[in-house]
Amino acid sequence: MLKILSAIFLLLVTGTACGGQSHMQKHDRKVGGCAVDTIPLGLGTQKTDPGRVVEHLVIKAVHDAGHETFVRAAGDLALVLKSAGVTVYDRSELIHVTEGACWPPWRITFDVDLGGPERSEATRKLLLGSTIAGLEAAEKRPDDYGRFFISAGKGSSDLWTVWFAGDDRADEKVPR
Repeated sequence: MLKILSAIFLLLVTGTACGGQSHMQKHDRKVGGCAVDTIPLGLGTQKTDPGRVVEHLVIKAVHDAGHETFVRAAGDLALVLKSAGVTVYDRSELIHVTEGACWPPWRITFDVDLGGPERSEATRKLLLGSTIAGLEAAEKRPDDYGRFFISAGKGSSDLWTVWFAGDDRADEKVPR
C-alpha cells in the first residue's frame, strides 16, 4: 500500500512540475526583449552549417501581409535565389513580434551566401526584375512600406532593400 501511495505522490509531483515547465516555456519566447510567435509555413528547408558568418535575406512586413502572401513570397524568393546561384543554408518560419520594440513585427529570414558584393548586387537587380507573391518590385520605399520588403544584410549591417507594394488584403490573416 505504501508503494502505491508513493507512486501516486510521485506522479502528482511530476505532473505539477511538468505543468509549470510548460507555462515557463511560453514566456521564454522572448528574443532581444520582444515576445515572438513562430508561425509554421510548411515550406521545409534543410539546415546546413556554412562554417562561417553568412549574409541574410529577410522578408519583412510592417502589417500582416496574410498567410498566403508570406508562403508565396518565401517560395518565390527561394526560386529567385536558386536561379541566381545563391546558396541557402537555412530559412526560418514566419516570426511575428507580439510584444516589445522589435521592428518590423513580421519576418522570415533566409541565411544565404550572396557570394560577395558583385553577386549581391546581381541578386538585388534580379529581385528588382522579379514578381514576388504577385507583386512588382521597386527600389524606392512606399509611404506605407508596401505589402512587404526584402532586405539583405550581414551581421547587423544592411546591404540593400527591395520593396513590394500592391493591393492590401487586410481580411487575410495568419492563422494562430
